[in-house]
Amino acid sequence: MNLSHLGVGSGFDGRENWQRLKLDPDSVVVGGSGPLLPVMDGTPFFQLLTDPSRKDFLRMIPSGEDSPGGGILLATDGTMIEVMVTPSPTGYNLYYRRPVEKRGSFQRLEFFYRHFVTSQIGICITDPKGNIVDANPHFLGFYGYTLDELIGQNPRILKSGRQSPEAYKEMWQKISDPAIQHWSGEMINRRKNAEEVIVAITISAVRNAAGVLMGFVASTLDVTARKQMEKELRASNEELLELNRLKTDLMAITSHDLKSPLHAIISRARMLIELGEEFPAQKRQDALTKIVESGEKMTTFIGELLDLEKMEAGRYQLNSARVHLDTVLQGCVDTNLPTATEKGIVLALKQRGESGPLRADFLKLEQAFNNIISNAIRYTPRGGTITVTFTEHPGKPKRVEIADTGPGIPEKDLPFIFDRYYQARVKGGIAARVFGAGLGLSIVKKIMDLHDGKVWVANGKNGGCTFTLEFPEVRRAVSGQDLAAMIVDPQQEIYGWLEAPLKKAGVSCFMARNVFEAKRIAGRERPELVFAADQELPEQLRSFVAGLTGSKRRTSVATTPHDQLEGLYHHQLLTPVIDIELFELVDDLLSELGAPEDP
Repeated sequence: MNLSHLGVGSGFDGRENWQRLKLDPDSVVVGGSGPLLPVMDGTPFFQLLTDPSRKDFLRMIPSGEDSPGGGILLATDGTMIEVMVTPSPTGYNLYYRRPVEKRGSFQRLEFFYRHFVTSQIGICITDPKGNIVDANPHFLGFYGYTLDELIGQNPRILKSGRQSPEAYKEMWQKISDPAIQHWSGEMINRRKNAEEVIVAITISAVRNAAGVLMGFVASTLDVTARKQMEKELRASNEELLELNRLKTDLMAITSHDLKSPLHAIISRARMLIELGEEFPAQKRQDALTKIVESGEKMTTFIGELLDLEKMEAGRYQLNSARVHLDTVLQGCVDTNLPTATEKGIVLALKQRGESGPLRADFLKLEQAFNNIISNAIRYTPRGGTITVTFTEHPGKPKRVEIADTGPGIPEKDLPFIFDRYYQARVKGGIAARVFGAGLGLSIVKKIMDLHDGKVWVANGKNGGCTFTLEFPEVRRAVSGQDLAAMIVDPQQEIYGWLEAPLKKAGVSCFMARNVFEAKRIAGRERPELVFAADQELPEQLRSFVAGLTGSKRRTSVATTPHDQLEGLYHHQLLTPVIDIELFELVDDLLSELGAPEDP
């Protein structure tokens, strides 16, 4: 018999074997039958019961919206029956069965209770007013409360304040509507320790057979991690979409940047072919010059693309060598000076302090400086100035500043100009100053990162902008090209033995024949290796060498034996010097200088 209208699930319905009798308002049987109580229509139900059970039956009859009545009754023939009485439009429905079936009911109820206790979904039960009457262990553990702390509390204790009033209004409208009686959605709740969590909640209203609200059951599932993954996935999708858009934009830019010089090359070459000897010599020379310039532009652009890909993929290895920034900068200024002069721009180099050596990739430094200087020339008006200033002070980073008197950069774009393809992103959004496909400055940033340096840009108070590049004072030595050797040799007795193998190891060699040359070389080159000849050195020169060996610069001294230099050198070499001895000396020094600094 289907008892779903009484709130009984299919499991109970299929196994309880309930029988039904229809009773009129006077409890007279008007329909139904069953093997336990063989009665006929028109028989008063009272006649089937003993006197005590008749009184119990009267108490079971529901009134108005009362819950179904029920209990155990005894029939006159000694049959014990379990009874449930519910109101009907024409009287009552009486359901009955043998009490022996209750054992199975309790087993099933235990099953449902065990599920409630062990479920990994947090379950909370409230009364009709919304006050908590029970919660399972997972719910308590998830929110960090004990059952005593929650009993009698309203679920608003879990509110984070992040949910809109409209969301709660919608929820109550749905669970209060008898036609709906449930709501599902996501909320931001708060644990006892004030930690916010995102939860998926389903709230169901529970009503009795008469439709009277008995309370609510809420099921809670933590979806914080899932929401975070969804957020990351959305961000990844957006990034992929952006990259796809940039790919399209970049292809357009690349196509333009390659097609323009190609068109120039083809058109001029075709003109040379068609006109032949009729083409004036000077114009022919100009056309050939333009062809070369267009080819160089293509080569530069393609090279920048390849370099940036290598650097971003971590495949580019610095060709580290011992360089001086003032020398690199002077070369870059000299390279760009003709173009600046042609535009009527004053390009000058200023230096503050003595330039010491830097372990760096010479060509990459040139590329970084040239990118910035050429941009400055492009956007500085005729009659303007570009000043390259190199500053070095002991104990401080080496600094290069490239300042121009151009239009400056819009403030909103300053944080992004080192981003790859920024110009492709803004699509001409930088009105006063642009940077081609946005590769040049991105390459500058990558080069500085590879050198453990920094680069930033700022607009000047009176116009123009200044790019600042900072290099750490010391970088670890990785090859012989990072080292320098000073050979103190007044009579040129050992220089010939040492120069060739040291240069073969990549070491830069400098010979000092007197104390003045030694001081100049030591001040500018700061050599890691110092060799002294096997001879009586002048007192001043001997004292200067002794001062170098005792300095904190970890200078390694190698010399042929001599009494007056006893205790002043770390290594001893005998002439004729064997190449392998010098190679081992360089390797040992590299191991020392390449190790982390002592704290």
